[in-house]
Parts: sequence; structure tokens; C-alpha cells
Amino acid sequence: MVPAAPSSAEVQDGGTNEGARWNEVQKLNVPAAFRGTYYFQRGFKKSLLLSPQDGPSEIATALAGLADDGGQFNVTNPLPQFAHIEFAGSMAGQSFPNLEV
Repeated sequence: MVPAAPSSAEVQDGGTNEGARWNEVQKLNVPAAFRGTYYFQRGFKKSLLLSPQDGPSEIATALAGLADDGGQFNVTNPLPQFAHIEFAGSMAGQSFPNLEV
């Protein structure tokens, strides 16, 4: 049986309300049994290749080229096999489709 591939899912939809702003947060899941490489795709842009051993800083570096002008991705690692990806900078307070993995 082939292990499941990495995937992304929404944790928090970005938005604004009466001056308050919250950022889109998506969760990357890299299953423990996954042994390949993967990349993100946003529109027609693709990230650098990543491996299951890569941490938040490597993921943020790989995603940098996919950000909107003035935007950035903040990446944290709350649990093993997971990373939270926050859409920040010029992308703050907006909703986005899930990143393709």
C-alpha cells in the first residue's frame, strides 16, 4: 500500500470585521509514512522541493516565491507531521484557496 501524500487543509479562514483583521491559516500534513519529496503550487507557481525532514524555516523559504507582492508566509510547527502556514503581509485579512501539495 502506498502511503498517503502530504496535504493541506484550512485551519482559519482569513477576513476582516469592523477594523479587526485575522489571517488565513492552513495546515500542512506530512504523514509519518511518507518518504518522497513534495512541493506547493499556488496558481501557476510552484515552490522548491521539500522533504518530510524539512522544518518551518525550510517550508517558509520554499513558499516565499508563491507570496503575493508584499506578502509573506509565516510557518510554525505545532505538532510532529504538521505545519501551520499563515498568510501575512499584504495577504493579511483575506481568504485563499488551499495550497495545492
